[in-house]
Amino acid sequence: MKRRAATIDDVAQLAGVSNMTVSRVVNGAAHVSEETRQRVVSAMADLAYRPNSLAKGMRSNTTRTIGFILPDLTNSTNALVAQTVEQTMATHGYRTLLASTAYDVATEQRFLEEFQAKLVDGIIVFLTDESSVRSIELVDRSSVPVVVIDRDVPAAANFVLTDHRTAMREIVGHLVGLGHERIGLIVPSVQVRPGRERHEAYRRALLDHGLPSPDNLVRALGQTFDEQEGYRAAMDLLGRRDRPTALIVGANLYLPGAVQATRELSIDVPSQLSLVGSDENRLSALIDPPMTIIWRDQRQIGERAADLLLEHMRQPATRSRTIVVDSSIIYRASCAAAPKLRALRGVGASRRMRPRSRKSSQKSAGMA
Repeated sequence: MKRRAATIDDVAQLAGVSNMTVSRVVNGAAHVSEETRQRVVSAMADLAYRPNSLAKGMRSNTTRTIGFILPDLTNSTNALVAQTVEQTMATHGYRTLLASTAYDVATEQRFLEEFQAKLVDGIIVFLTDESSVRSIELVDRSSVPVVVIDRDVPAAANFVLTDHRTAMREIVGHLVGLGHERIGLIVPSVQVRPGRERHEAYRRALLDHGLPSPDNLVRALGQTFDEQEGYRAAMDLLGRRDRPTALIVGANLYLPGAVQATRELSIDVPSQLSLVGSDENRLSALIDPPMTIIWRDQRQIGERAADLLLEHMRQPATRSRTIVVDSSIIYRASCAAAPKLRALRGVGASRRMRPRSRKSSQKSAGMA
């Protein structure tokens, strides 16, 4: 026999609240305590209760759905932010529509237009770049609240930004303290905020330590985060006679190519090259020595973006806000004294980078 579908009365009885309270939770209304909301959400899950979204949307002029536009769902950092947003929104009774643009601006604009045609109640977006006038207009004049992640654009929207500068200054100072004077940098396009902020902070940090900021040690790449670009850039920097003694890779998708380049060129890490990556990924725990990483809390970014969107969907007249999420350094064994200092101190070469055993990989992963 087919089981009777749960009703709002069933949820209210199981949660020990009124029907009105269940309705408030389902509609994401304010003035419901977190403890009560959790009881109602738990009761809905236990009973497999599904609100009638169509009827509810017609009554309230809402869809209980948000759109998340991002350039690349295969990028682990983007995926973690998207997963966190989806989970956070689900606890408030919202569904999340994911739209991956593959770094195509025209596709991005199509999603922005379609989502605003009352398909969603709000939008979170990683804009492909910061130069598209049409994309900026669609964000600025959006008919629903918008949260922009880590982009500098002149639009009436909410922003969740990362402080890229502090961690970059810290890691440059750390490398200088180890005796490195030739520090290379691989970053995404400086036409987009993350690449621009990291490049500027790197340049400023070198100058603050009395070192030149040579353009020949910097490779600012494209906006599509092609893994092969990281490999080619690292081969170009490390294959030269006057190669850097330290290299900062300012995007997670470029790091595998940089590691591959060190192996092909037989460069020992860290005795011949100190290597720094960005954003924690599987590679960080699978190589030896473990990788020093410029880290940012992707879950926090997703939570802040979801919270901002919820706030402005509930109270559209609220002033737009900008939230800045810190970045920091996870110090590991991929950085050491510059080769000339090691020679002076009689320090032997460290182990060459190689795949780690499963046991040691799991141990390293716990350090993240």
